[in-house]
Amino acid sequence: MLDTTNTELAKRMGFERTDKYMYSKSVKWDEVEIFEERKPYTLDQFPDLKCLHKVKTDISSKSGY
Repeated sequence: MLDTTNTELAKRMGFERTDKYMYSKSVKWDEVEIFEERKPYTLDQFPDLKCLHKVKTDISSKSGY
């Protein structure tokens, strides 16, 4: 059983809607191709996360953790 919340992909691949956000499809194991796409990133691309990390670090150092 394959599941996705990606509506465009689900429609293109013939998945059935199983609830408000989820689409599912039963397939045979030999029909499955597993692939992974990785995209490198830095914290400079996410300035809000950099700020949150600083706040968490400051809180941790003050609380003794």
